[in-house]
Amino acid sequence: MPPGKEREPPPYVRSKIPLAKATTFHIGGPARWYAEPHDLVDLGEILSWVQTTEQEFCLLGRGSNMLIPDEGLDAVVIHLAEGFAGFCLGETGARAGGATSLPRLAIAASRAGFGGMEKLVGIPATVGGAVAMNAGCLGAEMKDIVRRVRLMTAAGKEGWVPAREMDFAYRTSRLQQTGIGKGEICIEVELHLVKENPDTLMRRLRQEKTRRHKTQPYEAWTAGSVFKNPSEEYAGQLIESCGLKGKIVGDAMVSGLHANFIVNRGQATAQDVVQLMGTIQREVFQSHGVLLKPELALWGHLPELLQEASGLQQR
Repeated sequence: MPPGKEREPPPYVRSKIPLAKATTFHIGGPARWYAEPHDLVDLGEILSWVQTTEQEFCLLGRGSNMLIPDEGLDAVVIHLAEGFAGFCLGETGARAGGATSLPRLAIAASRAGFGGMEKLVGIPATVGGAVAMNAGCLGAEMKDIVRRVRLMTAAGKEGWVPAREMDFAYRTSRLQQTGIGKGEICIEVELHLVKENPDTLMRRLRQEKTRRHKTQPYEAWTAGSVFKNPSEEYAGQLIESCGLKGKIVGDAMVSGLHANFIVNRGQATAQDVVQLMGTIQREVFQSHGVLLKPELALWGHLPELLQEASGLQQR
């Protein structure tokens, strides 16, 4: 915290909270500050404190697409609590809080006869996290169903933003902006869904869950797809073609089931994962001339560590 900027945090902000078990990778050190706002008043107070003390903040949902440094984060990690996890279904779609489980909402919508979320059921994210990264699968993306998003800025101002202003692109959105005095938080989303036969939707949903269990290390400690798919190619196929399935660094391993997944075999560190990612990038680039770009969110200094590990300029 900058000199002269000391100020007591709100009572629901805690210090030195371990983050490893808050992520699906089970990797990472503690957060300097960890905040769990239960409503908009709490969230506004936290952001006011963050602004006054000139700290960076970052959002932690279900921790399913991120890698946290082993030494932790010198930042305020905000995790929206249950007060942001409600949802309701209406005539033309759904409204859901940013902390709502995406799979839970997909199942509820399908059962009620609202189509558009079946392919998203296997993505272990919150709705807010899915919007932030424009999560998707098999051609379906969040941008296809988002009508508008309710945001709160770093300055504590909130309001609705139409989907066309969210800067959605492949696995990104305007919510990726970070830094002191920057960043926005998704607190609620309005989704446009289409009425269909519930039995048909539930059948598609079950098929998607079955497909994921057969093709991905679903029960292992992973963080989902590590790299984005290059244009007209699949990252997993490029990695597999380099003979990297089963490649191990420390306790991190390229999955033998899907090469675009890295598995924590039990004691993997962020250093292990980044070193393995660097090896993958280097060998794919040498074999195919393609620089794989991380889909996995690398927090803290990890992007610089990846560049060092790969020997390649990250773009």
